[in-house]
Amino acid sequence: MTDYQKFLESKVLESKKEGFQVRESDLHPSTFPHQRDIIMWAAEGGKRAIFAAFGLGKTHIQLELGRLCTEKKGGKGLICCPLGVKQEFKKEADRLGIAINYCRTMQEV
Repeated sequence: MTDYQKFLESKVLESKKEGFQVRESDLHPSTFPHQRDIIMWAAEGGKRAIFAAFGLGKTHIQLELGRLCTEKKGGKGLICCPLGVKQEFKKEADRLGIAINYCRTMQEV
């Protein structure tokens, strides 16, 4: 191994896993394999961003992660999204059997 390769390897940071384990059986049956992998990875890490391309099911992933987190840790979850996307979230949440509320004011939160 060259000195430069050693130098590069010394710069690699490994993020701490601060989340929780998710079993495949915990996920909704309609979850696709790539969504399953992303959900399990994000839940285990605890603080991870998902930059999936258009059409890969980010809404499904976010709703499932929110459901799993609130089931595991309790409390409520908050999803902030553009106004034009709220109907997509409502439709997908209904399909998954997840209750969500659209809040217009802080009092509704």
